[in-house]
Amino acid sequence: MKIFLPYHLGCGNRGCEGICRGISKIFNANPSDLVLYNMTQSEFYDDKKLGIDEIGELKYRGSFIFESGRVIVKALRKIGFTWPYLEYMSEHYLAGAKAGDYFLMTGGDIYCYENGYVLPNLLAKKAKKKGLKSIIYCASFEEKYLSPSVIKGLSNYDVILTRESISAAALQKLGIQNTIIPDPAFTLEPTPVELPEFFNKRPIVGLNFSPYTNSSDLFEENIVKLCEYCDEIDMDVCLIPHVFWKGQDDRDAMNVILSKLGKNVHFLDSTKYSYLQIRYIISKCKYFIGGRTHSVISAYSTKVPCLALGYSVKAKGIAKDIGMPDYTVLDSKNFKSKNDLIDAFRKLIENEQEIKKAYENLNTYVKRCYEAKRIVE
Repeated sequence: MKIFLPYHLGCGNRGCEGICRGISKIFNANPSDLVLYNMTQSEFYDDKKLGIDEIGELKYRGSFIFESGRVIVKALRKIGFTWPYLEYMSEHYLAGAKAGDYFLMTGGDIYCYENGYVLPNLLAKKAKKKGLKSIIYCASFEEKYLSPSVIKGLSNYDVILTRESISAAALQKLGIQNTIIPDPAFTLEPTPVELPEFFNKRPIVGLNFSPYTNSSDLFEENIVKLCEYCDEIDMDVCLIPHVFWKGQDDRDAMNVILSKLGKNVHFLDSTKYSYLQIRYIISKCKYFIGGRTHSVISAYSTKVPCLALGYSVKAKGIAKDIGMPDYTVLDSKNFKSKNDLIDAFRKLIENEQEIKKAYENLNTYVKRCYEAKRIVE
């Protein structure tokens, strides 16, 4: 019996690394039993550099015929013919799977965007026909996108494991049975690494944001004012990119604003570090502010007082479930003034002990991650 992770996609998103490492740990999977799919050759080799081939078998169809076919169907998709692309990619993702194997759709936030469900639901349908046991795992769901098409597709899963209670309630309201299991990345321990020199000078505020967080002038003003304020209270800021995929690269969003920031702002070359090493670096920050969910999970896991720049149900749900106060999740797409971020950050500092008290429940919360194995079996 093998466990297939067709939506692993590659560690260019360090959150994908966190999910697959967490699953490997929770299921106590032998490397020969875990199959992870990469989309591109570069992702395949990057995953090998990070040692993902030590926890599972990496799959990538690197043949000229496959690459040529992928280019053709992508071109068809751009002019409106989406079905050939979906069919082509679904065959790639399920290659080698046999009846009785496990198909884990590591959902993340794919159901938090309009039309994000199409390929995952097609995969679930094909997996069911092949006789695979289908599980959607580590998923969040935006209620406004739970259309009849989405709901129909979800019926092809044998088990639905949502990662936070807001999504679980939205599904329950529609009569869809599911179980809340925290994100598997919560189970992981940081890997120590030599810290950049600037960590030895002043306390560090870790900061992560992405093209998805916001790109408005008001958002940029909030970031600039935050960094200036940190300097005033004798703290440095470290920008910590977490995703490097083309079109979604955190560095692109950060570089747009970098010239407006002061000398107390440093830029971490996160490409040199694995998810676990980035978690260690985040653990050494005095405070953390993050847009990427798995960067925030690293702060929560290492008990660093944290603000989430939430633009989706996932941020609100995870924070709620671990007992974080409401003000620690900011709707970064709808800032009202240039002081929204500073005001929340000041409150975080003032209530640091309250945050640390909320973290006292983390051990119980993390233990629930291991229920996934029992439920799936």
